[in-house]
Amino acid sequence: MVTNARNGSSGRPGTGSDLVVVAEHAQDALDWAALVGDVGRALALAPTVEHLPIASRRAGAVDQLLARASQWPGPVLVLPGVTVWRGNRAPSGAGADPRGPACRDGPPAGGDGTAEGDGQVGLHRVLIPSDASPAVAVGVRMLCARLGRAGVRATVLHVLTESNQPRMWEGPGHHAKEWFAEMRRRHGTPTDALTVVSGEPEVQMRAYAAGADLVVLLWGSDSHAGHATVIRSLLGRAIEVPHLLVRLAWMAEFGSSGTDTAHGRRATDA
Repeated sequence: MVTNARNGSSGRPGTGSDLVVVAEHAQDALDWAALVGDVGRALALAPTVEHLPIASRRAGAVDQLLARASQWPGPVLVLPGVTVWRGNRAPSGAGADPRGPACRDGPPAGGDGTAEGDGQVGLHRVLIPSDASPAVAVGVRMLCARLGRAGVRATVLHVLTESNQPRMWEGPGHHAKEWFAEMRRRHGTPTDALTVVSGEPEVQMRAYAAGADLVVLLWGSDSHAGHATVIRSLLGRAIEVPHLLVRLAWMAEFGSSGTDTAHGRRATDA
């Protein structure tokens, strides 16, 4: 349930216990109400709507969004526009390939996602891209544990590029298997919850997003030019599924008083 709504001129809404829902029109929030409610329950957050012109991709809309999101304490849920929903977009499932990194040419076609009884999309499958940096890996591990307790399946996507692949790299084979095992260790994920592919990050993230109900983007909350380039690219084009921006600082606070039960230790000890 969405608790209230604000216009684009509002100040810093709420606290870290708020889920800021960015929608261009009131109808957007209503059309995605089931998913918004599921996200709020899974993360123990109270949804509040902020109206910004993100869906129409007006000039400067993404810059405005990120500038505001860097000031909001809690996660920010960016909704697609009404036109996407009325285009009969429905969630579809995308499983992970257990054979190892860089062994897939692209995301799986089709899926088994479901919609709520009233035709609305609920939260069943989440895609969490990760650059495998220590802070992001810890945040991903905490998110996966929390979503798992809520009965939501999360898939971690790591995209290999020339800039982030290991120094010793021969492509698919022994090195690929070792890197896949390392990604499992860093993120604390089972084999079927991790996908490692090679290519352009933005292209792969958009492709795999088609198999999810929600894409979670962990970021450092620096909205200045030259930062958050992947997020800018993703949100700068029309999105078909909601994207959740989660600040790493919020994740650190989120996990500081809790225990990662999947690993039997405090998340901040990782």
